[in-house]
Amino acid sequence: MPNAPTDAYGLAWQLNGANGEYFTACRNRLMMQTGKWKWLPRQGSYEAGLRMLMPYIRYSIEDCQDLPELTMQDREVELSADQRKALKEIKREFLLEMEKGTVSAVNEAALRSKMLQICQGAVYDDKHAAHILDCKPRISALKELIENESAKTIVFCGFTSVVNRLNEALTDYTHEVITGATTPKERARIIQAFQNERDPHVLLAHPETISHGQTLTAAATTVWFGPIDKADVYIQANKRMHRPGQLRPCTVVNLAGSPVEREAYKRLGTNQSLQGLMLKLAEMGI
Repeated sequence: MPNAPTDAYGLAWQLNGANGEYFTACRNRLMMQTGKWKWLPRQGSYEAGLRMLMPYIRYSIEDCQDLPELTMQDREVELSADQRKALKEIKREFLLEMEKGTVSAVNEAALRSKMLQICQGAVYDDKHAAHILDCKPRISALKELIENESAKTIVFCGFTSVVNRLNEALTDYTHEVITGATTPKERARIIQAFQNERDPHVLLAHPETISHGQTLTAAATTVWFGPIDKADVYIQANKRMHRPGQLRPCTVVNLAGSPVEREAYKRLGTNQSLQGLMLKLAEMGI
């Protein structure tokens, strides 16, 4: 239940038809609505979610096998003048929304996503067209990480436009790209080559495409070009290299250049939702 106790519903439906309970009834039982788009868990709701899955047994990898050490690193990167200017404008827009009392979960999430896009160098407009911003310091930091590692490297980006941009920036290294547009057949070919052949040295991917069910133990380093919105995807994506068959110590590197990114990584690492992140930063005066 990485996001809410209602995450148990899908599994319960597969196991026992959720005892005939519809999702809406389950949500109303486990959650309380505190705003038009905001729902919070009721007291004891996670325990109630677990009861929907009884009887169950769960083993973690750590219970079954000794794995090499996994180290998490936060790497500070400088923001360009373009990025700093764009972030200042987004912050101003958010503060104006707060003063008017019109901040909702929807527009808070939209502005947070804009900030994460700016930090990674590509901002989507209302027509979903990507506008490129200078992010040379972040790209340079990524290249330095790749060059300093003898083993292969996985690079995750949560925005397809950023994946495409890095595809052009990483031409000095043999690399392959996996996005939602990559066909299952091509995806299988790329993963097989990454695991068993000398090249590619770098796998550049949107994390949701390979965060579950893949073994990528040819890599010993995973680099996040920027944070994403989903804690379960972040946690599972980091496990692609750190799993049975891995013989080397592993490192996950989080690139960040702004307070919103640092707070996002903190929440992702502890399996928390990013909802309310900007409100918290605003209250702290950041």
